[in-house]
Amino acid sequence: MAYTSGLDLAVVAVSSGSHAEAMRRQFQAPAEIDPVTGERRRGEWVGERLQLRALEDSVLQPVPRRSTEGFHQQKNTYRREYSFEVSPLPDVTELPLVTAWPAIGLEPATTYLELPPPEVLRAGIISLGGDPGRRKYF
Repeated sequence: MAYTSGLDLAVVAVSSGSHAEAMRRQFQAPAEIDPVTGERRRGEWVGERLQLRALEDSVLQPVPRRSTEGFHQQKNTYRREYSFEVSPLPDVTELPLVTAWPAIGLEPATTYLELPPPEVLRAGIISLGGDPGRRKYF
């Protein structure tokens, strides 16, 4: 998803067999209610996170935003969905991303995200009103 401020990247990790159990152990605990304040607080990470980084680019580094246990879990498989933000909006047509998760046996792998030319990408962003630089979620 492209915004005037950057990209929102969705990454889905699916594992099977012994890797599924290793992946299941690498998660962020559910949110908890603070017994004193009554406010929700984010659960703590239990294991090592999926790693995603831009290859050879110090500016366009993906920042993790959230992860959720994926739907449609099956026996001997595990699925987790991640959201990363890349900011600012890239001025390139190809963004090489390296994914790794050593804790579950996923060695670094490079994927080349193909983007439209920057002017086409920017022209395709639809403002939903208000501040055009601010993200709107509906």
